[in-house]
Amino acid sequence: MNETTPKPFEVTQFEEAGCRTWQLTPRNISRVDNDVDKCGVFAKGYYAAGDDGRPECIGLRIGDRPNHVIAFYGDWIIRHPDGRFTVHPVDEADR
Repeated sequence: MNETTPKPFEVTQFEEAGCRTWQLTPRNISRVDNDVDKCGVFAKGYYAAGDDGRPECIGLRIGDRPNHVIAFYGDWIIRHPDGRFTVHPVDEADR
């Protein structure tokens, strides 16, 4: 995965509408997790089996089930003015 990718036009539109955005990377996952927690929303690492079969963090789960969203590394996390979180996925080629 590239560390960051150019901001998609749709994400820029969300920001202009008053949304807060983050592009999730391995380097910033702790900061994004803390930022989401400060919004009063539960967040934790999202894990899957790695190539060696051991669990590895591949993203962030935001919110409580069943209304949670999952952002994978490279995806854009969007916090809307009403407090909702959505995810704008990055193109697979940029992961």
